[in-house]
Amino acid sequence: MYWWYECSKWYDAKIAVWMYRQSLCTQIASRMSYIFGLLMSGLIVLVNTLTLFGLRRQAKKLKRLYNTNAAKSDTRSSQSRLNMNFYIQGCVTATILVITLIGFHFLPTPKRTSQIQYVLINVVIWETVQTSNAVVLLLFNKPFRKLCKPRRMSLHSTTATLF
Repeated sequence: MYWWYECSKWYDAKIAVWMYRQSLCTQIASRMSYIFGLLMSGLIVLVNTLTLFGLRRQAKKLKRLYNTNAAKSDTRSSQSRLNMNFYIQGCVTATILVITLIGFHFLPTPKRTSQIQYVLINVVIWETVQTSNAVVLLLFNKPFRKLCKPRRMSLHSTTATLF
């Protein structure tokens, strides 16, 4: 679609944005891109949810089949928590993708705002999305969280007496 004259796009370096020729073709291409992105985000959440339910069902089945001891039960519990964290991480990442799509497709156009406002809005949205993705990765990384926690030092001194 983008190779047709009516459907061309180009990068405008003055305002740092991709520009599209105003035509029916570009409107259709833009909507198709938007809908495809939303469908992919929904698919991510659906696959994550189905996987989580499948893992839980399998864990319940194994629990019924085998009479497990406490150590195996603790392992299964920690694995379940880890799976839940992966599920939440996937859903948050999909949400960030949806926010990115909405920001990209519904930004104010340069015709309605000044060029500098348009560039600033564009930069703020994209930087927020990139930062959010990094924050998601860091928040769901337990070893990193432990590394960032300040260690508590005891200020009390202990003395021993010989009597």
